[in-house]
Amino acid sequence: MQHHCLTCKTETKHRHLHDTAHGISRTHMAGSERFQCRVCERTTFAHSGGAEAFPFCLDGQAQRTIAA
Repeated sequence: MQHHCLTCKTETKHRHLHDTAHGISRTHMAGSERFQCRVCERTTFAHSGGAEAFPFCLDGQAQRTIAA
């Protein structure tokens, strides 16, 4: 799935990344889920501007609040 990058203004695939909890494989560090543009490397976290365009599954859409 491709997404629009707010920085480089292109439609591109983004890397879906997250950190592991204390380096333990198959775990997730809360708040670390992010999407990174493959062109300009802009990083979008679940609680940041522009996040509504991405399908966050680990940090959750329902838990997200975006400051105005």
